[in-house]
Formats: sequence, C-alpha cells, structure tokens
Amino acid sequence: MSGEEDAFSKSVFELLLSSHDLAENARALAQKAGYDVVVDNSCDDWDYADAARYLLGRFHTLRAVHPRCA
Repeated sequence: MSGEEDAFSKSVFELLLSSHDLAENARALAQKAGYDVVVDNSCDDWDYADAARYLLGRFHTLRAVHPRCA
C-alpha cells in the first residue's frame, strides 16, 4: 500500500444507520407533523436530470390530491 491507502490500513468501518433508517425516520416525523408522505427511491439509479423531472412531476401530481404532501 502507498499514499492514501496507508492512512486507512488500520481503520475500522461500522455502519450505525442506513439510508433506509434515515428515510423511515423522516417519513415518521413528517407523518406526525400532518403530512401525507411518499418515499420513492425508484429513480435512484437514473441520470439526475431525469430523476429530478420525474420526482417533481410526481410531487405536483400528489400535491394536487394531498395539499400537505412530502
């Protein structure tokens, strides 16, 4: 090993919380605050511009039915 790899040769990595934990806790807090919540990860692997268009379109559609939508 050399360079940057040496700096991490004896490091330990432990995952405390996942992105799923984050999304579920955010969903629960938003619901508690009175929001209708949809968690949509279907476009996670898409190009960012396509994902943004999709998610914004979905948000506007949902918000027409659920004014307090997150």
